[in-house]
Amino acid sequence: MADPTDYTQLPTGLWIKDSDGTGPYVRTAVGTFDLLGTGAGGGGGGGGGAVTIADGADAALGATTDAAASSDTGTFSLIALVKRENVQLTALNTGGRPLKQIIDESTAGTTYIAEAALGTATSTAAWRVQRIVVASSVTTITWAGTGGFDQVATSLSTLTYN
Repeated sequence: MADPTDYTQLPTGLWIKDSDGTGPYVRTAVGTFDLLGTGAGGGGGGGGGAVTIADGADAALGATTDAAASSDTGTFSLIALVKRENVQLTALNTGGRPLKQIIDESTAGTTYIAEAALGTATSTAAWRVQRIVVASSVTTITWAGTGGFDQVATSLSTLTYN
């Protein structure tokens, strides 16, 4: 099959359409196939079979080794976002189960309440910690970190509260 005049070949053997920069496309003796499935590109035969993308080969999809996204905003791979969502759902899911609690009132006017799943060690970063400060007639409640089950409960007064 002759090289098409309206496509530019990439070093990987894939092609990009010159008129609008879309792609990637695969050129074969049968025709041009759009790998993204947008419907652009020349005709082709049946197909419809499974496509395998190597782990990490698609930057938007990501790799199985991607860490969970660190926030709800920003640029992350799809896998990193799914991992973050799993962490968030796990934190929400503890609502129906009994929690172990540590209540620390060693400082006058300040109470720390740490809670985690039963059996969680205080040194494990799986605690949700709140600080309650009573000053005069005002009570202020703040949470360590993001307010999720992601803190240690070994030294409650040294955590960062928001």
